[in-house]
Amino acid sequence: MKKILEIKNVSKKFALRKDNFFSARKFFTAVDNVSLSLKENQTLGIVGESGSGKTTLAKLILDIEKPDSGEILIDGKDITRAKGKELKELRRQTQVIFQDPYSSLNPRMNVENIILEPLQINKIIKQEQIKILHSLLNSVGLPQNCLKKYPHEFSGGQRQRIAIARALALKPKIIIADEPISSLDVSIQAQILNLLKQIKDEMRVSYIFISHDLSAVCHISDKIAVMNKAAVVELAPAEELFKNPLHPYTQLLLNSVCDADPENKNDDIQIIQNDSNLSPSCAFAERCPLYDQKHCLSENNLSEVKKEHFVKCALSSQKKALYGDRNEN
Repeated sequence: MKKILEIKNVSKKFALRKDNFFSARKFFTAVDNVSLSLKENQTLGIVGESGSGKTTLAKLILDIEKPDSGEILIDGKDITRAKGKELKELRRQTQVIFQDPYSSLNPRMNVENIILEPLQINKIIKQEQIKILHSLLNSVGLPQNCLKKYPHEFSGGQRQRIAIARALALKPKIIIADEPISSLDVSIQAQILNLLKQIKDEMRVSYIFISHDLSAVCHISDKIAVMNKAAVVELAPAEELFKNPLHPYTQLLLNSVCDADPENKNDDIQIIQNDSNLSPSCAFAERCPLYDQKHCLSENNLSEVKKEHFVKCALSSQKKALYGDRNEN
């Protein structure tokens, strides 16, 4: 399948507030040398804790933020360097579904105006607008008589369907879904996930699905990237990642899902307090139960340990698992 998105060695830092006028400027690394790709009609899940860089990466793809280095190619064209008509066209190819549908929809606009707005901005002819509008309502499962209603008149799940219809209006190739179900009731989350999968199959759209909910990411994703402290530490097909997680951070994430009972404590999970003089290349080293001074101080890059399974861990070749082989259960 054709690659429609390529992220090549992208990094982004933000300046922190200075303690005083004379102090040196400090920076926070939000995205650190990330490389990913997305193919047509594919879903890439991105998981990690809050502050791991997931949303910043999404903003870079959407051109809301500019990277300090690296390239972001959409259909082979670098959106970070595009200008004018070319930039406008590339932005049309990438749309977003936000976390909270209530705050992302204008309360003063009815459903018709919300969905038509991107079409009007891009000067789509009126007859085509109406045709697209009714087609989108059918696609997301909303009745035709809802057009004159306002966001507050709908449930959370219905509002998210409106947001999905708006994102689809310009027929984008890529949709970034940033925590699209986290604000919804559990009973509604599965419906929205199934709707996204249905739309993917019907419209051949590709998703970047950002979430901290591993079960949701596994359900919808073809491959998953795990982020920790601004870097991708593991990348693999969804099924492979869950069956054979290699990075200790991925194993900790999966263990937190598989063993939600607070009474079931795993003695192997420890917070490692390393010598402050050490500078391990792995950002997870100080929390890693497998920390080894000899190996973890060496250069640490994302490398392919088996077909399509990449991991950023100096000890990955040893394939040590904290919780045993998940295939045994």
